[in-house]
Amino acid sequence: MKWFRPFRKEPQTAAAPMPPPRTPDPAPIQIDEVTPHMVQSALDAGEALLFVDVRQRWDYEMQRPARAISLPLNELPERYDELDRSQRIVLTCYHGYTSLQGAAFLMQQGFVNVQSMSGGFAGWAQAGLPIAVSDRARE
Repeated sequence: MKWFRPFRKEPQTAAAPMPPPRTPDPAPIQIDEVTPHMVQSALDAGEALLFVDVRQRWDYEMQRPARAISLPLNELPERYDELDRSQRIVLTCYHGYTSLQGAAFLMQQGFVNVQSMSGGFAGWAQAGLPIAVSDRARE
């Protein structure tokens, strides 16, 4: 013997409208990556370079690459207009992943000379490059 669920007739409703056609996915963004040594060489050569650390401010204050400025990723959407579009911008974070997000965002806003530092602060420190430490971190 087989058991069947009785068929329940649903009330007739109007057919749901067809969803709009799917828009194509945006083209992938190509982000250039540079090594910590390449950034340090450019800074040493006096190149007009804006070196931006996108980590949270407390991470930045503890330790950071020397000569990097702080602009946390979560503040970037409100503050990107403060950046000079004509200048080369290199973003860094801790391992190099968050800076890719920041670089992609800036490129979507029309910035063209944006790069991400591979390896982030960890790669910078491992390479033995100059590190700035806040007074609170020394306590």
